[in-house]
Amino acid sequence: MHTVTVKKRDGRKDVFMPEKIVVSAIKSGAPPEYARTIAQDIGRTATEGVSTQDIRIKVLAMLASKKP
Repeated sequence: MHTVTVKKRDGRKDVFMPEKIVVSAIKSGAPPEYARTIAQDIGRTATEGVSTQDIRIKVLAMLASKKP
């Protein structure tokens, strides 16, 4: 997985951390193995400067498609 910077809502930039996606997906009810799959998929497709809002939309779509 390549390292990318994400743009936060307040304009700050931060390093993409897949662990944050895993934790959020598990809290939403996803099984841990699917939460890791989501984080890996997002990490592979994330581009430099992607917004956290765009990441959130992708994660929610993946969760909804699986309906954990």
